[in-house]
Amino acid sequence: MLGPHGRIRRLRMMNVVAMLAIAAVVLIEKLAGGGRGVARLVGLGCLVMAAIVAAVPSLAPGLNMAPMHMS
Repeated sequence: MLGPHGRIRRLRMMNVVAMLAIAAVVLIEKLAGGGRGVARLVGLGCLVMAAIVAAVPSLAPGLNMAPMHMS
């Protein structure tokens, strides 16, 4: 698909691997005897990853999108 200036624009879709990872975490939480412990461990891991990306934004290149220019 072409954007307003003839540039190809990306289709905004969720990453299939990310969706599968979330589904796996939910399944493990449901099937594990200590679902609350699994949820806390996953939450802690997410907080650690967020802190790392906040400190080093280049680790998540998809978050740094080119600015859009209004005409």
